[in-house]
Amino acid sequence: MTEVRSTDTPLDAQVKAVFRRAAWITAISATAAGLLALLFPTATLTILALIVGTYLVVSGILRIASGVTTSGLARSWRTAMLVIGGLLVVAGVLVLNNPIGGLAAVIVITGIGWIIDGVGYVLAAVLLRRERTTWPLAVAGATLIVCGILAIVIPVPAVSALVTLFAVLLLVIGGIAVISLALSSSARRAQR
Repeated sequence: MTEVRSTDTPLDAQVKAVFRRAAWITAISATAAGLLALLFPTATLTILALIVGTYLVVSGILRIASGVTTSGLARSWRTAMLVIGGLLVVAGVLVLNNPIGGLAAVIVITGIGWIIDGVGYVLAAVLLRRERTTWPLAVAGATLIVCGILAIVIPVPAVSALVTLFAVLLLVIGGIAVISLALSSSARRAQR
């Protein structure tokens, strides 16, 4: 059997130690956040509403900025970008103004924002159709439109499903990371 020798410098060992600590912190944080989301779904939804509202405002501002600063676009495309950006900002502000209010209202407003954002992505894919890499924009846009429609049509189950999915994903990701890190630590100790 061939013996594997490490060529790590002391600095490499320190960097690896920092990354291991960061991985442990991330894994434990993901697991804790998933557990808290399952135990406190209303607080989780409030935080999620704030994140989504912020996302919609930022996305809208970026679309407005693109519509204003992009040269060489037809006026109709620039107008579409400005209108979509404005609608995104309005949807985001509505979500941010009332994150604790009726959760169904928040998800409906978010659904409207997703539909508007999805239309923006689809328009961008059409605008850039000569590029071979525009299909992800079209897929993202279509996904946002479908999720937005579902959020509007069935808001209460959508809210519940969103929190549960979010919590379970965090628990799974955090749990897998903790197990992986524990096995890695055991293997390193066994090599010493």
